[in-house]
Amino acid sequence: MSSQPQPRQRIVPFTPYEWKYVRQLFRSRRVSDVKECVVIMSTWMSRCNEHTPVAISCSHVLLQAVYADLLAEEMPDSEKYMAIENLRSKHGYAIVRFVNYVNELGQTGAALKTMVDAVSKFGIPKKIVDIRHAITHQNLPDISQLRYATNFGLNWLWNNFWQHDARIAMSSEISSKGSPSEFSNQRGREQQNLQSIRAYSTWRQKNTNLNTELELSEVDEIFAIKKNILMDVTIFLNCFVKDGNLIQTPGQWKNWKLPPTNSDEKWQIPEAIQMFWEPILHLVFSLKISSDIIIAFLWRLREQKIQKSSKDQVMSWVRMLVMHFSDQDVMTADDWSRILDHLLPVAKHFNTEFIDVVMRNCPNLSRKRRLQVHRILDISFDKPGTSTPSKSASSEVNNSTTTPSRNGGIHTVNDLQQLLKSRTKSSTSSEVSAASQRNEATGIELCDAEDWVDVPFGMAPGQRVETFTVVVDESSDNSRKRKAFDAAIILDDED
Repeated sequence: MSSQPQPRQRIVPFTPYEWKYVRQLFRSRRVSDVKECVVIMSTWMSRCNEHTPVAISCSHVLLQAVYADLLAEEMPDSEKYMAIENLRSKHGYAIVRFVNYVNELGQTGAALKTMVDAVSKFGIPKKIVDIRHAITHQNLPDISQLRYATNFGLNWLWNNFWQHDARIAMSSEISSKGSPSEFSNQRGREQQNLQSIRAYSTWRQKNTNLNTELELSEVDEIFAIKKNILMDVTIFLNCFVKDGNLIQTPGQWKNWKLPPTNSDEKWQIPEAIQMFWEPILHLVFSLKISSDIIIAFLWRLREQKIQKSSKDQVMSWVRMLVMHFSDQDVMTADDWSRILDHLLPVAKHFNTEFIDVVMRNCPNLSRKRRLQVHRILDISFDKPGTSTPSKSASSEVNNSTTTPSRNGGIHTVNDLQQLLKSRTKSSTSSEVSAASQRNEATGIELCDAEDWVDVPFGMAPGQRVETFTVVVDESSDNSRKRKAFDAAIILDDED
């Protein structure tokens, strides 16, 4: 009996309707419109992670600078002076990102072109390149020049990217003839990062005694890695934490002549491996992207087919970095909040005490949100035939015995529905109203319509952009209907 072919699916950054909606917001300069546009683009970038078209990433950072400018206009004069340096930094980063992107489009052929020549055929004047060079090699230019370059970049992206329809944008194409696709450029950058990491490994094997900051700053292999980080930190970190680099393959692990990896919570990466990669880790910390590398590790734990040895190493690195920075004033509250958001989907790999360490470093986390997190942990750590563990920070969490799950916990929609049914049946108090009884049994609260008024399109109150995924169904059967509680937004591949 032949099995039916599985429908082909691909992850896309956005739906055609979202594309049209963002195009309406893109050229608006109302504060609320710009904010909503930035949030939606953040959602797109989260959906596709490193596969997001670079033009969208550039638009995102340019609009962030515009949004900061609009907010500053409403500040009293006494506060504008303090905000101006932050504005210049935001504009500067966005301009460098934009010019680098167009430069890569223009670097075709074997011969390397100057940046002015590479971008000129795309209509980028020398003045914009000069502003970019001043940002990277001199002092930041005046805010008026930065605003000029930011607006130029947005207009260029509008004419060369956003005026296309959604299908062309999803394919990452651009109107200039002969220019390579963005995915091709991205693969080239990934290869460049991998080569620099391999070059470092070769150098480090021959130079194990250099450990001072002065000596390391003069090493060409480390300087090349720093350049790649500054060019695109996300692509570098994704390459760095792959198997074969920072995360050792089973073959590499044997070459170190070390005992097998261990999933125990107390197991740590051997000191020899830590010392081998210390120069790059020191570089990462000095560039203030400590939270980014932790998040890159957490993304790896979402992989469906990650090897046990790789998973053990990733978990150990995460535990070590989080505990190292937990008592140091290195990362901001926003950094810790981002780490928490990425930690919750893989919370089953860590104990509750470890997650509490992250939560303690999130001072802006409301009591309601802390209770929600503990409810998520209660579900994630639920074991067959056991009671839900009681948390000191959440006395309101229902501690009733849960229904055993075939997966050793609550991991699927069916498991969750069984849990809700069992708790509903166990709630027999006649003194509680029907609505209160339902809330107490499930932990689900009815929303207030006013909570949704200011929520950007595509999101819900209290949700973060990291929770969204869009999948296009490319199967020939277009009759499939959307199911309730789908984990992703499923789109038929048609207009």
